Amino acid sequence: MNVGSMRIHAGKQVYSFLRGACSASGVSWTEVGLDAAIAEVAASILYDDPARELIGRILSDLPETGFDRAGTERAFSDMKRLENWRVGEFVAVRYLTAHRACSFPWPAEWDQKTEGSSLVGAELVGFCLDDSGECFAFGEVKTSSDSDQPPRVMRGPDRLVRQLRNLCDRKATREMLVLYLARRAARDSALSVQFQSAWERYSRDDLDVRFFGCLIRDVEPSISDLRAAADQLGKGRLQAGLIELLAIYLPRNRISRLGHDVTEAMRGARP
Repeated sequence: MNVGSMRIHAGKQVYSFLRGACSASGVSWTEVGLDAAIAEVAASILYDDPARELIGRILSDLPETGFDRAGTERAFSDMKRLENWRVGEFVAVRYLTAHRACSFPWPAEWDQKTEGSSLVGAELVGFCLDDSGECFAFGEVKTSSDSDQPPRVMRGPDRLVRQLRNLCDRKATREMLVLYLARRAARDSALSVQFQSAWERYSRDDLDVRFFGCLIRDVEPSISDLRAAADQLGKGRLQAGLIELLAIYLPRNRISRLGHDVTEAMRGARP
């Protein structure tokens, strides 16, 4: 099953504005749109991991073993219930892939050797295709049911604005992420083509990068969720629009069920 051909809903735009280098917008989903997104996220977890195909191919060439095909299914789909915030990350990745010409070829969870292990210094690490070709794309995702607007995840240490400012202001952080991608591109011919194009742009201007901040919400849409953040991030020497803030508004009170709903959808999607 190729879930890459599936297209997550764009949603209904509820606000959009520009502050210097930062553009911001909010989109809302109906229950139908969210249910479709849950099905897509579940399918992407089950089928997009290349390790699944490799292990299945090896098993098909071996005589019967204790670790049979059912064991493979358990390894990839009999996981504990996903955390709600992790589903929020999946939603953001699928949305940016479908509607912002992004690709994030190495999901953060593939780098986890043990549960809760520390990962590379950004949740979104990949590429974005624009009128000038491929460029690097880095970003962060926050998921919040906080009734405050803006929510607490936007403010203070380790919050979205601080993390994005670190990506924009610290060349050393960006170079670490570029090196991270280079090591993976060296082992993947298709990825190496993307990397070369993005590297040529980056080598000429290390701020020729797209930065994304995604906020997943299940409250009434409000421009105040992003307004203060855009005011802060829009200042500086970046070109207009290189930072994008995106709020995706789910139906009310759905974040607390995201992990359960995706896990159930995965169970129903097993071959």
